[in-house]
Amino acid sequence: MKYIKMILTDRSFQIRLALIAIIGITIGFQRSTAAYVQKHLTAVDYHDQQLERLAVIRNHIKPKAPVIVRMPEPRVREYVLEGSSQMSDKFHALINGRVYKTGDAIDEFVVHTITMNSAVLQHSRTGERKILQFTGPQIVQN
Repeated sequence: MKYIKMILTDRSFQIRLALIAIIGITIGFQRSTAAYVQKHLTAVDYHDQQLERLAVIRNHIKPKAPVIVRMPEPRVREYVLEGSSQMSDKFHALINGRVYKTGDAIDEFVVHTITMNSAVLQHSRTGERKILQFTGPQIVQN
C-alpha cells in the first residue's frame, strides 16, 4: 500500500519510473534492431558467397551441344464412310457417325464429292485427297 501511495503522489518517483520504462524500451528496440541488421548482413554475405561460387562453376563448365527435340508425328485420324444417301440431286455421307454434304469441313479436310459408294475428302491446304469406299450392304430404292 505504501508503494501505491508513493506511485500516485510522489512526483519524483513517477519521473524515475517513467525514465526506467523509457530506458527499458530503448534497450529492447536496440537489441531487436541489432538482431535484424545482423540477420540482414548475414543474408547479404551468403548471397555474395553464392554468386562467387556460381562464377567459379561457370568457368569450369563447358557448354554442351544444343538439344534437338523431335515432336512425335501427329496421329492421323481415320475416316470411315458408314453410309450415303441421295435426296433429289444431293448426296449426303455418314462419316464417323456424322452426316456431311459436299463442301462441309471435317477437321482439315473438305468433302469434295459424294456418290452412293464413295466419298472424296480433300485437304484444305495441301490438296491431298482421301477416297472413302463404302463396303457395307446397299439399299437401292427405285
